[in-house]
Amino acid sequence: MARSLHIFLSSGKSIAELARELSLELGFAFEKVDRDGEVFYEFFDPPRKVILSENTFINDRDLDFEQYQFDIAIWVAGVKDPLQRWQMQQSLARDIFENLKRTGAYRLMMVDDLQVKLDEYAPQ
Repeated sequence: MARSLHIFLSSGKSIAELARELSLELGFAFEKVDRDGEVFYEFFDPPRKVILSENTFINDRDLDFEQYQFDIAIWVAGVKDPLQRWQMQQSLARDIFENLKRTGAYRLMMVDDLQVKLDEYAPQ
């Protein structure tokens, strides 16, 4: 299975409102997906794939997942070289994190493969 990068986000908005807001802030055209009652929002512009969903993870060690309503999963697909794919994925995740941080509107936590906290931000 491919390595994942996630940005967990707190917001008082619904997932639909947040998807609209993030589409404007990030320049991604999120599309609503309803798969057997599970609703999430997806942006796919090969090789980039970004999925916004409600967070369902429980706390694990120093990863306080339960403090965040939403999960932004970041993937890069179709790039054969694993090092290049990982670098592209890291760059995309960092760009998203920094853009969201600049707004000052969200509490954020970036995590590598749901195991290692890479960064976090709490607005003042």
